[in-house]
Amino acid sequence: MNAPTHTPTRPMSQPRLDAGGTEFARTRVEMNALESIIQLRRHHPRRIKRMTPSHQWDLASPYGLQPEPEERS
Repeated sequence: MNAPTHTPTRPMSQPRLDAGGTEFARTRVEMNALESIIQLRRHHPRRIKRMTPSHQWDLASPYGLQPEPEERS
């Protein structure tokens, strides 16, 4: 069987034109940060200070989730 003589266009252009998995991964990390803060506030409010690191609050702040004074360590 002979190898194709042309170079596939889609695999070559995708890394140059598309953010691909990087943007998807960033979105998932932000969504998980928001979900964990919301769930802790709802179900375990006393644990939120110990279980939510400061970088998670930084990820949530553009979406309007700000820590209460007793929530941030």
